[in-house]
Amino acid sequence: MRRILLIVAILLLATPAFAVVTVTATREGNDVNGNDTIRISYNCNGTPVEKVRAFGLDINVMSAATRTIDVNRDGNTIPNVRDFNVGDNNGFGIFPGNYRERGLSPTDPNWRTAQYTPVAPGADPDKLPGFGSNGITAELGTLFVGDGNRPPSAGTLFRFDVNCHGVFVPATTVHLSKNTSRGIVLEDGSSVADANLVFVDCCACPNPACEVPIPASITYPCSNNINGKYTVSWASSAGATYYVLERSTDAGLNWTQLSSGADTSYNADEPNLTSNTYRVKACNAICCSDYKVGSCACVVTYCYGPSDPQFANWGTMGKPRCWCYPHQCQGDADGLQEGKPLVYVGTNDLTILTSAWLATPAQITAAPEPNACADFDRTTEGKPVVEIGTNDLTILTNNWLQNPAGTCSPGNRTP
Repeated sequence: MRRILLIVAILLLATPAFAVVTVTATREGNDVNGNDTIRISYNCNGTPVEKVRAFGLDINVMSAATRTIDVNRDGNTIPNVRDFNVGDNNGFGIFPGNYRERGLSPTDPNWRTAQYTPVAPGADPDKLPGFGSNGITAELGTLFVGDGNRPPSAGTLFRFDVNCHGVFVPATTVHLSKNTSRGIVLEDGSSVADANLVFVDCCACPNPACEVPIPASITYPCSNNINGKYTVSWASSAGATYYVLERSTDAGLNWTQLSSGADTSYNADEPNLTSNTYRVKACNAICCSDYKVGSCACVVTYCYGPSDPQFANWGTMGKPRCWCYPHQCQGDADGLQEGKPLVYVGTNDLTILTSAWLATPAQITAAPEPNACADFDRTTEGKPVVEIGTNDLTILTNNWLQNPAGTCSPGNRTP
């Protein structure tokens, strides 16, 4: 009980401190009853990541046109909150106002009841009206000692519905703000400063006159083991004037915008070993559709990984696939055998070398393949500095008309 009271005290007595916390509202679609589902998520993205103890949030359903609260409008109310944690279970599941009002103990089975929610109850001070209105105040705390049961630095706080009363008119903004009395509270009892607090609003109850269809499809490979370069494309939508493409590297927990424009494709060049899920929405000047999410995560496995000694040089040269051929560093520029008898180092490789002779690093970067394939020593030489020179010619002549012994590193790709 003392720890619960401590959380209540922290909520009410918070003072400014430095941290970066982002709270995001995301529309996840609507049902046949005209309710829009909104997800509230958080990301503690400071450096270092701060330990958040409590959230005090005001959530308003507002007119998209005027961004004011329409208290008398029939519609656009909040009937419920769901999908939240309860208790001390690695999440923000301690709700001070409801805990006090219900008189629950941590061992009481009634802890998990519909009445125990993050929404500030009854006559609590400095709160929005609550369920059935267009504004709620959410207060969520957590108990943890050290990092053993500490909540993750990013995740979902809860979901709620916006009751559009079956009529998606007019369009509505879900507006987030910090509750002035409760704030967003760190482990030491201080509050996140306004300058380091980011709120991302979203829309609900969209006007049918402005809606555009969700793109029917989004396609990209589910794996890529060449060099992280591939194309993401999607279907066009009637009435759309631009599309917003986003990528997630953590299975949809967080999303980063990659492009916003009229194109229906995007050339990906992923910078690291990672797993990439994509989603796209269609927009016009008034509103956007829901997202079309890809059916898989594209797993990128470069022939060079970030830990390889030559990874940086490979990247500077434009990530040429040929550097991953088994005998490239021994004079095999094309990765193929030629002649009779078959050899890996022959006239085809000499042709590539002579075409790239005395090419500078800048020229190689501008046209990596096949020019970079003749950089057998994978280093610069000479004055002025060139990428393809006598060192590379020596390697080729030493292996001329041969099948070189051994395999270059990483040597794990074929043409």
